[in-house]
Amino acid sequence: MIRNLTPNLMVKDVNKSVAFYLDVLGFKFIMGVPQGSRDILTNFEAGRKLDHSLVRSGTVEFMFHATFAEEFPEFKGKSPNASLSIYIVVEDVEKFYLEVKNKNKCPIYKDLHTQWYGMKEFYIKDPDGYILGFAQRA
Repeated sequence: MIRNLTPNLMVKDVNKSVAFYLDVLGFKFIMGVPQGSRDILTNFEAGRKLDHSLVRSGTVEFMFHATFAEEFPEFKGKSPNASLSIYIVVEDVEKFYLEVKNKNKCPIYKDLHTQWYGMKEFYIKDPDGYILGFAQRA
């Protein structure tokens, strides 16, 4: 039985991605691996460059990797932003929309709207160009 989905995203700067997900989206820092190390950090230190990290909000997790192409040669020479949109269901999409918008740390890619299929949603782009959708049943 499948229990969880954790997208493993190739990013240019792990620290920048972590800071965005913590500051703008309210995720919690779970762990990080400093550059050139196998140490595991459980507290985010903005000045310590990371190669890998894991952030979480509720049951939603993201892993960020700066050295993705070293582990998966198929990604060598590719840019970090994939051709995908990550769709995340939240409890109060209107409240979350206002929180994200009022932080003024990222532009709203698609404003809050209700789709014909009954979902109220909005979209943003993260620092690496990944499109994140946040939604709730209308």
